[in-house]
Amino acid sequence: MREFTIKEKYIVKGLFDRKNESNLAELRTTKLLQNHLDCFALRWELAPRKFIKIYMKQEDAKDIAKLNKQYFKICDFLYFMDELEANHYIKLQTISFAKDTSKLLRQALYDTSKYQYGLPKDIEYSGNLDCFYEIADNRKRLYAVEHIEQNAYTDSVDLLNKYYDKIIYPLPLLEDLVKHEYKSIEQRNFEKQIEENDLHHKEQMRYARNSFYVALLAVVVSAAIPLFIEKCAEPIEIKKSQLKSLEQSIIQSKIILSDTVNVQLCQPTDTFKTLNTIK
Repeated sequence: MREFTIKEKYIVKGLFDRKNESNLAELRTTKLLQNHLDCFALRWELAPRKFIKIYMKQEDAKDIAKLNKQYFKICDFLYFMDELEANHYIKLQTISFAKDTSKLLRQALYDTSKYQYGLPKDIEYSGNLDCFYEIADNRKRLYAVEHIEQNAYTDSVDLLNKYYDKIIYPLPLLEDLVKHEYKSIEQRNFEKQIEENDLHHKEQMRYARNSFYVALLAVVVSAAIPLFIEKCAEPIEIKKSQLKSLEQSIIQSKIILSDTVNVQLCQPTDTFKTLNTIK
């Protein structure tokens, strides 16, 4: 579901509040449209030519631009209701009237407690009967309403006729939407998934950063240990007496080795001389 505009949120909030107040009458499309529009009456026909006629009091419409805006407000409301219905946020309930009006080709929307369209049949009048009258003195007097009007010949009349005098029933899904700041279930799940992925990414980055710091510390320590040992180790000193003793030992070992060699060389000669004497 797309993001709602401020005006659409206002309409949705109105539906939500009316249901919470158990005010079924205020959920009628006629009531909702009357609250949404600045005109006091609408009329439309389905045949022979489709059109919507919008009536606005002359005192309320200082220029034609305000009257022209009413048509667009009607369409915006109807298309938004159609969108809410398609997305299962609302359901239409048909009101059961004593007289079936669903097949009428001509319909009108106005406050029947304040206005009357046309004149009673028992009153003879040769003027324009396509006129609204304001009711006064407990319906004893009628005053013609000075108004301006606009016709729109579009098929939006079909949508207006579909929603006319229906109950717009808000479903629990719409209540959930309002309670969660107009965020759908899909949108909330998507945002939750993004948040979880973001937390997982941050955790991985934190683990990688800590691993880097540990590795960096190991490199620094391994480089510093040899320098520390070299700096702290005491130099080895050899005294002169030790050097003299070592020198004498080396000389003595040479002498012993030389005597041994001489003895071993002399022994064969003596043996040879002895053998010669015997002979």
